[in-house]
Amino acid sequence: MWCRLQEKLIMQLNLYSLMLTPLITLAAIATADTPQRSSVVEKSSFSLSKAPSGMFYDTTTKLLHTLCGTDTNKDHYLYTYSTDGTEKCLMTIPESVGMTRVDGFYIVKDRAFIVDSQGPIYASESGKLGGSVYEVEWQTHPCGCTAQGTCSSTSVTWTPKVLRNWALSATEATIGDGGGSDKDFRNSGIVVANASIFAVNGVHPVGGSLTGSYPKSIVKMDMEAAQQKTAGYAPIVQKWSFDATTLSHDVDMEGLTCGVDGCKDALYVGDEYNYIYKLDLSSGKVTHEWNLRLIVGNTNDDKGIESLAFDGTYFYTGIQGTSYVHQVKLTEEISTAAAATSLTSPVLFSCVASVVCLLASF
Repeated sequence: MWCRLQEKLIMQLNLYSLMLTPLITLAAIATADTPQRSSVVEKSSFSLSKAPSGMFYDTTTKLLHTLCGTDTNKDHYLYTYSTDGTEKCLMTIPESVGMTRVDGFYIVKDRAFIVDSQGPIYASESGKLGGSVYEVEWQTHPCGCTAQGTCSSTSVTWTPKVLRNWALSATEATIGDGGGSDKDFRNSGIVVANASIFAVNGVHPVGGSLTGSYPKSIVKMDMEAAQQKTAGYAPIVQKWSFDATTLSHDVDMEGLTCGVDGCKDALYVGDEYNYIYKLDLSSGKVTHEWNLRLIVGNTNDDKGIESLAFDGTYFYTGIQGTSYVHQVKLTEEISTAAAATSLTSPVLFSCVASVVCLLASF
């Protein structure tokens, strides 16, 4: 009798072992610090007149505002496009304004924000603004674009009035980027939300290497508290640093935008290796990753997704190497960690309890 009970017990334990093994394995996988690989579908695409360096979808006019900084210390260009790729207006920002190389654009009510990726590098030259972010007047649209998506002008010269000017440095004590190889914070994107500015340090070839100046960071600056350029480099209040080990591949983060939550909890990031990431602002982890290489096609490592925008449903990726915009829908599958937690917690408890009860009966 006892031998038969022992055999039954062993059979039961083997059964529970088979049940628990995949669940424990799944729970272990869930703890790995890797983003969820999620699906992306292209809706449309269209070509631009010049390579995009910054992009913003304006909910007031329903137009994409695409910034093009094709030459250093030259004229720069801001285009408006409908989301089907119809060009509405071209704004030329003259060299005399003093911007060096524009790389990002954002609108908040009656203010616009322009990123200058190399402004501080040329700050000592006469007539240069020398900053990383310029806040400018936007009380009226330079092209006269309206809520109907129509513009009264198709081409204008725009001389923005600069209201505030902030400069960022990779070696500023609160940032510490570049691994000692690159002292310049080459701001390549911008989001303005809740009195804060999010900026991203784009990778720059140091000694011919795209990775020679790791780490690079996304930073958050308090735009009300941070000192302006005239008083020195602006400190930041938070940063998220990245290198080749962070996501198990090289990174060159360039474009920033908010999702449906307006950057309350997460920030979306475009990478020139043709990825889009979702950065959880609380944990500092990239929770989702979308690979757009099949959509974008072959581009040089530093000529992929340069700019990113969101219209409430679709994301728009501006590709430097092809001068194309791809309109895509991102699907956010439930993360492995969440799936494992919801699956394993009650099941594991039930399985363990059953084993305990079984042992107690003998």
